[in-house]
Amino acid sequence: MLTETIAACSIAFITIAAVASVLYTAAAVVGDSNDNLIMERVKEKVLADLAAGSNVSDISVSGSGCEIGPVRSEGGTIILRIFRDGFTGRKESLVIWPAAQ
Repeated sequence: MLTETIAACSIAFITIAAVASVLYTAAAVVGDSNDNLIMERVKEKVLADLAAGSNVSDISVSGSGCEIGPVRSEGGTIILRIFRDGFTGRKESLVIWPAAQ
């Protein structure tokens, strides 16, 4: 009787751990995909603003959970860093645009 109870508890514990792991992994996949989608939309908005002739300082990404980091200029290009704190950590993306238009 004791052996059967221990076996049943072990199986229940393993099953609960497996289900929790699957749920956490599914949330991570969905969350990470959502973070990537938001980053791509922000990059698209930044590129559209730059193509419309906006100054780099006028670009706003409010409401997306992203922030534009330090801007630097190298060899005739402007490099913008876009940051987002996502499900799996801090994500970073670059937008490179020609300095002279």
